[in-house]
Amino acid sequence: MKTPVLAISGYSNSGKTTLLVKIIEKLNNQKFKVGVIKHHGHISSNDDEVLAARRKKDTDKLSAAGSKVVILKSGDSNIEGYLSELESCDLDLILLEGFKYSDFPKLFIDDENFRANSFDFTNIIGIISNMKDDSYNGITCPDFNYYDVDSIVEFIEKTILKGE
Repeated sequence: MKTPVLAISGYSNSGKTTLLVKIIEKLNNQKFKVGVIKHHGHISSNDDEVLAARRKKDTDKLSAAGSKVVILKSGDSNIEGYLSELESCDLDLILLEGFKYSDFPKLFIDDENFRANSFDFTNIIGIISNMKDDSYNGITCPDFNYYDVDSIVEFIEKTILKGE
């Protein structure tokens, strides 16, 4: 059986890693085994040491939260090979960080960039926001407060892990 995949997407600095850490901790506490593929395409430095340190910082956070595997993927090429690798890891869920243009189901973190461009994305199954306004360019799906991680995890369990 294929491991379910869910993307936590958003623009740079929208809080993807911070939210993923909280989601992974909760799922880990509930004994779900989670792996992560993190997209890293927004570093604008030519300093290899700076790049390596930033990558390690985020992957370390995801591992410390309880992710069984963390793969760092740069560029926009196909991730199917990485997903195939993770199939042998006996995971309950594969979380993608980023990959906003992928066809995978995604929870999208709302910000000004999303509001201006949400029509560019497919398969959004939920929107995560801390803004009061809920106008999402005609997208109809559940929305969650960024800080209500319990509700987000409950939604992931019902819709992705249990397929309700």
